[in-house]
Amino acid sequence: MSEVEKLYENAGLKNLWVERYSVDSNIEIEHWHKSYNDMLKSMMKNNDWDRKTAIEIAKKECKNELPPFTAEKQLNILKTLSFRQGILLKQHRFFIGWEHQDPNKLICSENSDLIFEEALAGLINTLWQSLTEEERNSIKDILNGKIKR
Repeated sequence: MSEVEKLYENAGLKNLWVERYSVDSNIEIEHWHKSYNDMLKSMMKNNDWDRKTAIEIAKKECKNELPPFTAEKQLNILKTLSFRQGILLKQHRFFIGWEHQDPNKLICSENSDLIFEEALAGLINTLWQSLTEEERNSIKDILNGKIKR
């Protein structure tokens, strides 16, 4: 399991279902749901379909996947956590650490060759148990696309 997958799991966003619709060649709309049944209910309500029709369409057009860990989400997570303590970033071989009471102690990615997304997700996963409930909820909302800072 990648660090990004683990981060979504920690945030309770592991098994999401997505409906994707193309409005035209330039616009794609996504609707994310916490369960397959929630997705079917939404499809039935929004399209005035019966359950059988919703299931047939879902088989063709819907998937179980994680929302993308976009640059915007990463930046918002960094903003959320940087208010608490400093985060150190070093370009190229993304080394990420978290300052504690002792500035010489850092939590850093086990593999300095990780791409930024994996290193950031690994840092958050390492810190998850020490985050406040408010910080965890903020991260969950960011990953879920609900918060823009």
